[in-house]
Amino acid sequence: MFEHDPARRSTMLGWCLHAAGLAAVLAAAALAYGLVLRPLERRTGDWEDRIARLEERLQGIDAFRAEQSRLSQWVAELDQKGAALSRRVPGEPMEAEFLSQVASVAVQAGVKLGHYRPGVIRIGEGHSQMEIQLSCAGSYRGLCQFLDRLAAMERLSRVVQMEVASGQAEGCPATITLVVFFRLTEPPKAGSSREGATVHG
Repeated sequence: MFEHDPARRSTMLGWCLHAAGLAAVLAAAALAYGLVLRPLERRTGDWEDRIARLEERLQGIDAFRAEQSRLSQWVAELDQKGAALSRRVPGEPMEAEFLSQVASVAVQAGVKLGHYRPGVIRIGEGHSQMEIQLSCAGSYRGLCQFLDRLAAMERLSRVVQMEVASGQAEGCPATITLVVFFRLTEPPKAGSSREGATVHG
């Protein structure tokens, strides 16, 4: 039928050529997508994942640096406190000097000192300590000021026990046990003794 109609035959041939061209274009597009675009998409996804991981690492590094800075500052503060504490701990008991300072503090607080007696020495790792017992008398307010001034002294000491009796003519009598800290280059020799003393404030 088309053999006897050249015009219709030519039209059908044109449509076939167009269809073949379209099929070729679609095949080329599919081939390009499979060979080029699809791998590019996967590679782009991989790069996005790597970028995300790198950003997380950078955030972790910033947090690590901030924590390191905080810890360095904390260590520096501890070093300063340690140095200040070392200045308050002499190498020897220096009890006479300590007693003189205690007497001065007592006068400032309006407290009268009585007997003073060095006690037991305990040697520990890095430092040693000595107990000191003393008696005093003063008003309740004066005794409180005396304790506050003892705590503020340059020499490091600590009140471990205190007994206060009822008030009398000279005020409230009190017995205080202190501990003073120091460092020894060697333990005290056996047989050494310290005699008690009486201090009149």
